[in-house]
Amino acid sequence: MTKKLKYYFVLIMVLWPFLSVFSQNIALNHTGNKVDSITKFIKLSEQYRFTNPKQGLIYAKQALKNSVLIQDTTLMIKSANRLAILQKENSAINTALGTIITALSWAKKSGNDSVIANTELVAGHIYSSLNNAEEAIDYYKSCLATFNKKADSSGISYTYSGMGIVYYDNQLYDKALTSYLNAEKYWVDSESALKADLWNNIGALYTDMKDYKTAQYYYNKALMHYHTKEPSSEMSMVYCNLGELARFQHQFGESNNFYLQSLKIGKEIKSPTEIMWAYEGLYQTAKAEQKPNNALKYHERFTTIKDSLDRIQNKKEVLEVETLYHQEENLKKIKEQQLKIAKTERVVEVEKFKNIIFISFSVFILAILILGVILYIKSRNLGKLLLQQKNTIEESLKEKEVLLKEIHHRVKNNLQIISSLLNLQRNSVEDKQSAYIIDETQNRIKAIALVHQKLYQSHNIGKINFSHYLQELVEEQAAVFFDKDKIIKKIIDVPETVNLNIDVAVSLGLITSELITNAFKYAFNSGKENILNISLIEEGKGSYKLIIKDNGEGLPLEFEKGEKESLGMDLVKILADQIKGSLTYQFNDGAEFAVSFSV
Repeated sequence: MTKKLKYYFVLIMVLWPFLSVFSQNIALNHTGNKVDSITKFIKLSEQYRFTNPKQGLIYAKQALKNSVLIQDTTLMIKSANRLAILQKENSAINTALGTIITALSWAKKSGNDSVIANTELVAGHIYSSLNNAEEAIDYYKSCLATFNKKADSSGISYTYSGMGIVYYDNQLYDKALTSYLNAEKYWVDSESALKADLWNNIGALYTDMKDYKTAQYYYNKALMHYHTKEPSSEMSMVYCNLGELARFQHQFGESNNFYLQSLKIGKEIKSPTEIMWAYEGLYQTAKAEQKPNNALKYHERFTTIKDSLDRIQNKKEVLEVETLYHQEENLKKIKEQQLKIAKTERVVEVEKFKNIIFISFSVFILAILILGVILYIKSRNLGKLLLQQKNTIEESLKEKEVLLKEIHHRVKNNLQIISSLLNLQRNSVEDKQSAYIIDETQNRIKAIALVHQKLYQSHNIGKINFSHYLQELVEEQAAVFFDKDKIIKKIIDVPETVNLNIDVAVSLGLITSELITNAFKYAFNSGKENILNISLIEEGKGSYKLIIKDNGEGLPLEFEKGEKESLGMDLVKILADQIKGSLTYQFNDGAEFAVSFSV
């Protein structure tokens, strides 16, 4: 093949997905039936979901666009569900979250139980990918109730499979196994490729449970199905899992063979991800065999591909943040347009009312009886109008509350993205002081993100339960500074009835984070009982005192004299001032800080 022919061949391969979509679009839009056209786009998006997710995403977007144009609610929901799944498959998980929230609002308005359940199932998958186990399980349980009621075996199986993944990711192996086995029990199509994926998941679960014989049984079942199809990433993944299983049993020869099979398939389907995991497995096996030359070779290849994929992922995350920003800007514009329309409608209503009054007055002059009839009819109509307005206002308030929760949710997700970016930066920092500063910043970001998480999970969107918030904050900090040689007893005494607004909660959360960080780092030692005591005392109506105490050696003498303070202590004083509170310190068998404040 000449160089010119190579060039045209590459050009055609690059343009082929777009030319395919363009030709399909022309053909479908000339069928004369928009519903059939949209249905075909949805089927095409599902067809390309595994073979070419990017092209599947294009079809899903076209299906949603066309269904919105003809205002077919059922097709709008189906298209949005399909689009959310494909956005997830293309690593645009935050964008997928926005899409599924829109689909949920459409589904609930439809009043169709089956449509709502299928949309909740997709929502469970999206929240599972966001590692939000609580939201995912809630949606799975909700749709499972509907599927059981309607005896929908397929829906039941998909739901149990999704629940199994959530439980597995959270190391709840008994619940994960029960869910997976229920999914297998209800699966209707024994030839389905998704059932082979389920067998692979069950194999991974048994591997973690160290039941290697059962794990191999399920891996082989999945592999037998995959071998009836073209080479795929799923087949490569099973070989990787078999390689890991063999390595755990010190069968290094078999482990290498499985990883080489996975590598071969990864190269055939040109999947950098599968190639990366195969090299990582070969590296781990060589290291276990104590073959340093092979281990070094495979590790270099693994890290080269991983660095390349990490750079692509970082670009995707930045693009997602920009997309979210544009979505929020569009939402603001839509709200402004709705307000203008509402004002116009009010003016029209006022004008109508004036005309009615004028006509009524004229009729009064002509006939008292007719006026009485008209006033009676009018009073009934006015009552209905007021009732409709009341219902409209209540619906509007509910929608605004949902939007506020979504804003808090997105703020929390964006803070998590920032924390992840800082974590990437920290891995490349060698200076200990710089790494320490990044760690401190991450802890503060997590404290703020936790407030937003509690707000969108709260029934009262304006308040946060301070007791629940402190419990979770302390546990997260304890996990960061966990040391098996240091036994730390945590005593938290905060009334369940105390609810604070976001400004006070964020300031107190950051103060607590700073002080307990110092305690974990400097106050606690191995070989003794370490105690961290946090309490909130109500000193009067609306007045409180937050006390954070440890049983360490206390602060240096120069601190007590005010001669030396850290950036963290400066931040604590500033935060106390922000809520118009006062900060005091005393040595009482350890360091004891108290923040007095009013709400």
